[in-house]
Amino acid sequence: MIRHGATEQVALGARAFFGPGILGDVKWNVLPRARRTALTISGGAGVAYEFGPHTILSVPITLSASHDIAPRLTPYAAVGNGAYWIFGYGDPGASNAPRSGTGDGLLGLHAGVELRRASGLALLLEYSYSPSIVDDPGDRNQFSVTQFVSIGFHTGGSR
Repeated sequence: MIRHGATEQVALGARAFFGPGILGDVKWNVLPRARRTALTISGGAGVAYEFGPHTILSVPITLSASHDIAPRLTPYAAVGNGAYWIFGYGDPGASNAPRSGTGDGLLGLHAGVELRRASGLALLLEYSYSPSIVDDPGDRNQFSVTQFVSIGFHTGGSR
């Protein structure tokens, strides 16, 4: 993920999506930057054309909260929904249920901590749990529950 602050309250981001795709988003901190607490809303869109003739579209929305409890320690949590539409997956000659049009949806639950140095370099440790909450039976795909432990680095100034 690459994120760039467009203003004091808004950041633009881009990341790889399902391999050869890209997902872009906008993240808005609804609270003044000078506060120790941040409350952000982010939304975006992504597309991936994977190997084989199928395409994945996505529209994620996330609400995040963090609080600086010490000069170099910030815990954070987020909840979000990722909506996915998958086209051209599986055997095109197979008999399928009709598409519902809802796409597939994953609930994203995230918790983490940011540990900062005075230089602005930070280590982020995060746990994510994502169960499937919506399934379109006609797209021949179903997501399973996923769990991730992530390690990240922040190389700018303060949030």
